[in-house]
Amino acid sequence: MKKLPPNAREVACDLMSEHSLGELLVAWQTNEPDKALLSPKKVPFNQWQAILKAALLAKCTYFIPNPEFQPEEKAFLIQVACMSAGYPVSHFDSQEIMEMAHQEMPVFHQWLKQLEEV
Repeated sequence: MKKLPPNAREVACDLMSEHSLGELLVAWQTNEPDKALLSPKKVPFNQWQAILKAALLAKCTYFIPNPEFQPEEKAFLIQVACMSAGYPVSHFDSQEIMEMAHQEMPVFHQWLKQLEEV
């Protein structure tokens, strides 16, 4: 989220706090900018995807890794978080993702590491 301009970051925070992970995924898939959210904060519509990805990544990493997660749940969170971070699992293996995240997104790297360890 830090890479977003302040007004776009506000929109991402609003999305993250007011919408479920499922709702954010639907918004990402439909790829229709929410003009009601963007216009009042004067955020250009072309930033919508970046805002959604930031909100999705933040939302995923709010799930605290625990041993109660089923393997499918962990895989889903990892897949969505990695896609949002720009490391789609369809293009990178887990070792590559961990290396890139370690260098570029240390907090995300820690979350991934904890999730894989439980």
